[in-house]
Amino acid sequence: MQQIAFYAPLKSPRHKNPSGDRQIARLLQHALQLAGFDVQLASQLRSFDKAGDSQRQQRMIALADKLANRIIKHWQRKGYRPDAWFTYHLYYKAPDLLGPKICKTLSIPYIACEASWAAKRANGPWQAYHQQLDIALSTACKVCTINPVDQIALNDYYTTQAPSPLHRLAPFVETPATEQVKDKTQLAHTYRLDVSKPWLITVAMMRDGDKYKSYELLAETLQLIQADFQLLIIGDGKRQEDVKKLFSGDHRVRFAGRIDNEALLQLLPHFSINLWPAVNEALGMTFLESQARGCTVVAGNEGGVHSVVDNGHTGILCPPRDSLALARAVDSLLSHPEQLENYQQNARTYVTENHSLQHAATELRDIISHAITIQKQSNPTESAGNPDHG
Repeated sequence: MQQIAFYAPLKSPRHKNPSGDRQIARLLQHALQLAGFDVQLASQLRSFDKAGDSQRQQRMIALADKLANRIIKHWQRKGYRPDAWFTYHLYYKAPDLLGPKICKTLSIPYIACEASWAAKRANGPWQAYHQQLDIALSTACKVCTINPVDQIALNDYYTTQAPSPLHRLAPFVETPATEQVKDKTQLAHTYRLDVSKPWLITVAMMRDGDKYKSYELLAETLQLIQADFQLLIIGDGKRQEDVKKLFSGDHRVRFAGRIDNEALLQLLPHFSINLWPAVNEALGMTFLESQARGCTVVAGNEGGVHSVVDNGHTGILCPPRDSLALARAVDSLLSHPEQLENYQQNARTYVTENHSLQHAATELRDIISHAITIQKQSNPTESAGNPDHG
């Protein structure tokens, strides 16, 4: 069985705080295993620098250089040598400071997934990290892009490289053949919901920046919706009290706090619409999970949201940051139950056919196997001389 060293410099799949980023890292690990690889987490080092502290970046670069040497020595003592290194989500605030050096030392292919490139960061507070990102992207033999927005700049970055290392990888979620569903009456009691009314759901962390802006727009949207409904908001964070104030006095809104992903998946089949303004949303994995369980989506069409919702078929995407358009979309669906039901049925099929874990596993197996084959052809002596390789 071929070995994959897995690394996520922004947030480890073992990080204690849930997020879409952690979820995708875990899904990628699962997909790689399903593809037939033995996946080992290489490190939990978090390179993320939110503030643009150049001194901190230099310290992290020096620390990572030492850590890379320790990882190599540790692997050598164990007799372990991965066939490839796979890094998920690297950008100018969280570059991969380990993989490129380790791959060059061991002569193994470096594969990146969900990378982004911003040439304007060549100067400024993240200059040192931008340079490290450049090293990683120039080292990579394969780059899988999940967010189509990121691919635009990456196409420019690799414009002179032929063949291009870029490969499109559709966002994906688990789509179990049988799903556990909680009793709706019990849910109604737990969350103080009325079974006679349509249920809407919102799933998002309560933090500064785009998430809080989305919550502000959500509050505006609810005031414009004419139909009767109830909304359950799932999530928590440091802006939790501020978010709750946005909806104070709105008797239609309930808060569930943070719940684990398995519990969420059991809730979703009972909800009609996942409603979220999606300000600067990279993808919105909750949209895929919702659709996979028959919950349609009404969202703002920003970032990569259009890559996970089939507009007019599985949900409705509205102009960015337009609370009136969001409200009208909800009203339209709730006042036309047959159309809503069609969207819900379409959503399940859409995710199964285009965004399943098995589909991603097949794509990743082909991409990585080709990278390993090319690397072995370029280093035949080394590959043949290492009994642990391959």
